[in-house]
Amino acid sequence: FLAGHSLYTLKPPEGNILIRVGSCIMHALGRKIKSKESKEHWLDHAEDKYDKDLISDVKILVKILLLYIPLPFFWALFDQQGSRWTFQATRMDGQIGSWTLKPDQMQVVNPLFILLFIPVFDTFVYPLLARCNLLKRQLPRMFTGGILAGVAFLVSGCLELKLETTFSVALQSGETRVTFINGLPCDIALNVTGQDPEIKIPQLQEHIIKSIMINEANTTFNVTLEFDEHNCGNVRHGLPHYEIVVHEETAHAIMITADSTVIKMVNIEPPDDYMKSDSGLPKLRMLYNLDMVPFNSSVRLKGKFDTYDFFIEDTPQGHTSGTKFMEVEPGSYQVFLPTLEGIREEEAFTSFDVKLGGVYNFLVQKSLINVSDAM
Repeated sequence: FLAGHSLYTLKPPEGNILIRVGSCIMHALGRKIKSKESKEHWLDHAEDKYDKDLISDVKILVKILLLYIPLPFFWALFDQQGSRWTFQATRMDGQIGSWTLKPDQMQVVNPLFILLFIPVFDTFVYPLLARCNLLKRQLPRMFTGGILAGVAFLVSGCLELKLETTFSVALQSGETRVTFINGLPCDIALNVTGQDPEIKIPQLQEHIIKSIMINEANTTFNVTLEFDEHNCGNVRHGLPHYEIVVHEETAHAIMITADSTVIKMVNIEPPDDYMKSDSGLPKLRMLYNLDMVPFNSSVRLKGKFDTYDFFIEDTPQGHTSGTKFMEVEPGSYQVFLPTLEGIREEEAFTSFDVKLGGVYNFLVQKSLINVSDAM
């Protein structure tokens, strides 16, 4: 370019093309509104002031602009893949068959599909559609792709509306939340002060009261418990009714279990944490009632790649308590229990699955010989 610079005929730019194009369009619109004369194209009304070459170029520009009008909306939605769509994925389990797609992997999927589908569409899809006289040109293909993208955005919006119904809401002043966990070997029925109707909880299941309004910072509830004594082993009542103390802006997990054969209700510390993790990883903690097992023993969860230990700590609640929540990788985990000597058993007792976006309590009761997981 530099070597042949002297051979070029250089013409300095004249005028402003943007102003000329805008003026041409405005002049044509004004003439079209005022004039009763019919023209083949509305831009032809500018022939009295602008040359035909400019008018022809503006006609082409207008056609192209019609094609590009949806693009700002498309890119505004498309760029949410790295923000809103990823955040949405943290609220989902990411299961696609036996494969788990993590939230931060969402951004890799689109370019990967582009690389995979370009040869597939050029080799198979478009030739097949051409035989059916469909999508032979680039413009119809772009239009169809835009429609499909719009449908995808619509599906994402509907999914978000559905997910919003499952989102946990932070507790406010004067509000508490209680989760009753039935660790007994039978179904039970609870009657809680101010709560109607009766609460029925199957064996090794839970019941959540998401919001209870209380008048004081600390409030005591009376709870009566009923069960079929003939179908609950040797478990029996220790008290005619039970008391639980709840605090405002706190989520409580009340474990209903047995100390030897006497029923007890334990308000687990630390409090429940029902909010999903920001990373989307499942949150997991252990609730336990392990009589005679030494403190500092641990229950081990062993997955395909990861291992987690949940320790039985010396707390005021003794051997009936809970651990803090821990973020773990999704997958299937085998459960290895400690022995009475504090040595971990070599064979797995059971196994359970955890999924992305979940908040789990898993209950270990050596005395009742039960392991379960509750979400």
